[in-house]
Amino acid sequence: MVISDIGTGDGEYISYVSSNNKEGAYNIGKVLVQKMVQEGMQDKSVGIIAIPQKRANGRARTAGFVIALGEPEIKPAGIFQQITFSAQETYDFSKELMNENPRLGAIWLQGSDRYQTALDAISDAGREGEMLLICFDAEPEFLKLIPEGVLVGAAMQQPYLM
Repeated sequence: MVISDIGTGDGEYISYVSSNNKEGAYNIGKVLVQKMVQEGMQDKSVGIIAIPQKRANGRARTAGFVIALGEPEIKPAGIFQQITFSAQETYDFSKELMNENPRLGAIWLQGSDRYQTALDAISDAGREGEMLLICFDAEPEFLKLIPEGVLVGAAMQQPYLM
């Protein structure tokens, strides 16, 4: 068996092929940090809605991103690990991050397909215009949402290189 990108919680496999999740997360973290500095938000924190940290790609994404945040000393606000990967879970995690952290300035989704749910939570909390959202992976809609400033950016994997 060959495992591609996600890894496994246990068991044996012959080969593991992966993109550099740590570097990708570091680079997208730098994009967020640059935007936060540009907007005068260095004193704000960043919440993380993560893929499971028992997976190699999840740990790598978190490690790279936290390194990027630490360079200008932006604080992580907390991390929630997705279990169901449902819209409701992402919405609840987004709301909880905002409720628990009044100084929250951004949310980073370690996936991309639930971005609208996070935007809905930000809107429902009355925090549009003061909360940034950034993702790992991408959706076709991002080609419109990033230039419009709805999303700060998204990191992309390179499956052909993998």
